Amino acid sequence: MREVFQAIDQEIGNMLTHIADDTYTVIFSGHGMQANALDVPSMMMLSEFMHRWHFGEPALAPGQLNQPLPEPETNYSQHWKHEIWNRRAATATGLDSPTEQQANGAPLSWMPANWYKPLWPQMRAFALPSYSEGQIRINLKGREARGLVDIGEYDALCQALCEQLEQLTNARTGKPMVRKISRTRQHPLESSPNAAPADLLVHWDESGPTDAVDHPLIGRIGPVPYFRTGGHRSHGFLMTKGPGIEAGTRLAEGKATDIPATILTLMGISPPSYFDGRSLIKSTLQTSDQSARRSPAKEKELSVHAS
Repeated sequence: MREVFQAIDQEIGNMLTHIADDTYTVIFSGHGMQANALDVPSMMMLSEFMHRWHFGEPALAPGQLNQPLPEPETNYSQHWKHEIWNRRAATATGLDSPTEQQANGAPLSWMPANWYKPLWPQMRAFALPSYSEGQIRINLKGREARGLVDIGEYDALCQALCEQLEQLTNARTGKPMVRKISRTRQHPLESSPNAAPADLLVHWDESGPTDAVDHPLIGRIGPVPYFRTGGHRSHGFLMTKGPGIEAGTRLAEGKATDIPATILTLMGISPPSYFDGRSLIKSTLQTSDQSARRSPAKEKELSVHAS
């Protein structure tokens, strides 16, 4: 991987030697990469937690509290979905297998959270398939086709779920699994087109990965084979060089939606008012003296974080 990064860096350097001094160059990534501590909790463990919380029994990866954990399993002979499916409880019923879902054309047949879908109508709340933050949707009357939860129960149920989830711990370290839980709606029937599909977003602790979690009421989930050692993170980067940009300058953090506005500003174009983002570069760069714009002495570099 280091050799790949070095090769990319070398090629960027080669390109820059062919770019005119009065030209802006922008390199960016809307997200970054880190060790993956989020996928397994969101794709598998949260849905199993919700199953046990509602039905009182395990469906996948039943474990024993206070038992020694074996070494983490990262080498396995089958696809991860089959390894997880083979760890279902003997009493598990109602789940779709990944093979059945794949045969039916389900695009998320490989994700364990999707196997619980046939049971969602029976549950007061369930976990949606997701990659990073865990997502919980309340099975609300008046919103879901087969809703179970009255609007008057919504707040109390959200609070109860938060209290239970906050008791989840990393079975390897004993540390809390949940960093925080966000409510996405002011009102349960909020119907904004921008409203999230989930009612609760579970933000996991990212200090380290785990293959097993413990809870005083639902027991241990796992251990399970680990999936994907690397994953996306919200912090990306933006770097630009060109006339009028001072070397070493660092701006405040922005957002991925700021990147298009920034590029337009460097092109001398005012970002349209309907853009969600704002330029991270001052528009005064575009009014600088043209001779200065063409001066190699003015060609500098800028590093900006975009989240």
